[in-house]
Amino acid sequence: MKLKNLIEWLFLLALSRLKLISFNNEREHTVIKLDAIGDFYVWLPFAKALFLKSNEEKRKLTLVINSSYKELVNLELPDVEVISVDKTRLNDFSYKFSLIKEIADTKTLESPTYSLDLDSGFLSILPRCEKRVGMKGDTTNVKEAFRRFFNLFFDDLIGVGETYNHESTKFQKFYKFKPIFREESLEENNILVHIGASWSYRRWPSEKINCLIEKLLELTDEKIILLGGPGDLNFKEQMVSHPRVESRIGETSLSELRELIRRSKLLISNETSVSHMAYVFNKKAIVLLGGGHFGRFLPYPSNKKRNVRCVFEKMECFLCNWNCIFDLNERKAVPCIEAIEVERVISEVKECLYLS
Repeated sequence: MKLKNLIEWLFLLALSRLKLISFNNEREHTVIKLDAIGDFYVWLPFAKALFLKSNEEKRKLTLVINSSYKELVNLELPDVEVISVDKTRLNDFSYKFSLIKEIADTKTLESPTYSLDLDSGFLSILPRCEKRVGMKGDTTNVKEAFRRFFNLFFDDLIGVGETYNHESTKFQKFYKFKPIFREESLEENNILVHIGASWSYRRWPSEKINCLIEKLLELTDEKIILLGGPGDLNFKEQMVSHPRVESRIGETSLSELRELIRRSKLLISNETSVSHMAYVFNKKAIVLLGGGHFGRFLPYPSNKKRNVRCVFEKMECFLCNWNCIFDLNERKAVPCIEAIEVERVISEVKECLYLS
């Protein structure tokens, strides 16, 4: 964080504490949740249960979320008041000031995020409230001094386990109520292959993806849809061309991506947000999993009712937080991703589609 941005946050904090910022209204229960799409979908079943509980207690719930996936939040939680935050504008003082005024005072403020960054940390402590509840988190995204500083402002810090305990387990300890999963019966068609990842070195190499696609064409009569974000367009021309292969890389909106997953027969992907969407929608999925965050987001704790499988090559350097110890200059992916063989993925495909 640049010094100017830090000074602005501290100045706004002082104004809030001295009650020099006036608000037009007071909210009842505000949740600050600014992390990425995948994190949101891990949390979503608990958000649904929280909304139901708030309704029963006649408390209005307000959710402060990352604007990059607001359309998904509106689809998943249509009756919840949403305030969206453009994180790319949080270095602008006037934007920060208007955002704080919009969030306003609240009776209860909740910050169910284990690894706060500086922006989400300040947004969690700036609003005035009667009770502020958070997690005893870690220093993945902030230095220890800031973690301790943020903790000073919470009335209740709940211990939810260690960093690499699964996020859903942390939420279970935080809320102490059961998540709600929506069960649907939809027509299933198409095999989806999502080629993207948040970091290019976490992406399975193109030649292995192509080999997988060729084997899928031999195994099934299903149409195969290739998916990926705008950052994956460079790989689009490298993919297999076939009448039963449709490339929609860089072409789907988030709501279209969601609908494709909800109606899919099988999803194959790198470790990215779509795997968590598949878990929530109870779709069959195979995830090509590396070791950087192993156990924290994937694999999920055993759940016989849900079917997200992970294929991985265990190495001694797992849990590196993606600070790979290997020289990546001559590599297309980190070694733990490169080492995943096509045949192991095909073996999982056969089990998922009952082809073995």
